[in-house]
Parts: sequence; structure tokens; C-alpha cells
Amino acid sequence: MNKMLFASQRVPEILDNGTSIETNFSANVVLALISKIAEICDIADEVSYTIK
Repeated sequence: MNKMLFASQRVPEILDNGTSIETNFSANVVLALISKIAEICDIADEVSYTIK
């Protein structure tokens, strides 16, 4: 689990508006984090996301 969350997988992405973003998390980990935070905050029905 530690390796999955914290291994360096530098893959910066340029958004359509030119903003560069970078994360060490895979899309699946980001999705899991968003889902868990929304669940903890009791806003799961108000949160939406799209991963390409």
C-alpha cells in the first residue's frame, strides 16, 4: 500500500487551459481518495469527477 501511494511516478499533465498539474498518485488512487473524502464529509451525492 505504501509503495502504491508514495512511489514516484512523475507524469505531469497539461490541462486544456494550459495549467500544468502533477501528482504522484495514479488515477485509481485519486478516485479512491476523492470518494473516501466525499463519504467522510457526507457529500458523496454532491461530488462528481471525470478521469480521462
